[in-house]
Amino acid sequence: MIEKHDYGIRVYIDDPDINDSFFIKDNENNPGLCVIAIEKDFEAVDFVDEEYENFGVKNLDELITLFQQDPSLGWEMLTGDKIKIDHVKIREEKESF
Repeated sequence: MIEKHDYGIRVYIDDPDINDSFFIKDNENNPGLCVIAIEKDFEAVDFVDEEYENFGVKNLDELITLFQQDPSLGWEMLTGDKIKIDHVKIREEKESF
């Protein structure tokens, strides 16, 4: 699942057994970086800066496209976990953290 917020996206597997999610937004001070909030039960527990280049993309829009085109690869690049994901749902949200 991808939730599109005003200034970022939340990525998670819509499965009650998986409680990990990630809120990703642009790093306002460095356009080549994104800030990733690592979440448990949709609550941030850690923050990391990551280069978009490490996902093989240039920006948040291209990262969204990666998740749409190959959600399994996108999830693996984000988490290191190999999970078969057949499709992605995208939902527009009005609020973000």
